[in-house]
Amino acid sequence: MRKIVQGLWLFDEVREVNVYLWQRADGFTLIDTGMPWHAYPILRALGDAGHGPHAVDRIIITHADFDHVGGLAQIRAATGAAVIAHAAEAPGVLGQRASALAPTVLGYAMTPLFRLLDRVIFKYRPSPVDDMVLDRQMLAEGFRVFHAPGHAPGQIALYHPERKILIGADALARRGGRLVPPVGFLTPSRVLAVETIRRLAKLDIEVLCLGHGEPIVGAAGEQLRAFAATL
Repeated sequence: MRKIVQGLWLFDEVREVNVYLWQRADGFTLIDTGMPWHAYPILRALGDAGHGPHAVDRIIITHADFDHVGGLAQIRAATGAAVIAHAAEAPGVLGQRASALAPTVLGYAMTPLFRLLDRVIFKYRPSPVDDMVLDRQMLAEGFRVFHAPGHAPGQIALYHPERKILIGADALARRGGRLVPPVGFLTPSRVLAVETIRRLAKLDIEVLCLGHGEPIVGAAGEQLRAFAATL
């Protein structure tokens, strides 16, 4: 695990997607769970850091894409943690997984492949959702929930107003040092995705952590506002 700022770590053991650990005053919260094969490296990293599996007692799922929930069932079983997700993403976490690809030729063409990956190759294991959250709800972690649709109907971003930290999930990404929109064929509504980015750009932030790409530590708000202005 790599420390991003005080109380927030990124699991370097996970490569394809970013999984974060947040320290509360009374415990630890995992933010997303990666692919199915990431469960063991995440649990091992927690142990290497001196945290037993039950140190994590809350898991926040930003959205139910399989690269964010793939390890959930295994990690929940090991930790006993409560699972938190937006009400609109709860069906996906529970395994009632509808296609969320874009209504484009590429999106329609890729839908059967993603269903195959999800159900047959990755063999997603459903998990209960213990707490369904809504827009603007304040969480025990000190983060306020921001509903961030576009890439996924119930995707949430997490904003910590006191620390000026934004965990933006897949509302956007960072590649080659640049902020970019979410992948087109994986985003059912580009209009909502752009609205979400512009909404998040209005927040006062210094640190931006996304589902894909290196976090920005320092003056992140300026970069996000500049990017939003190009959309």
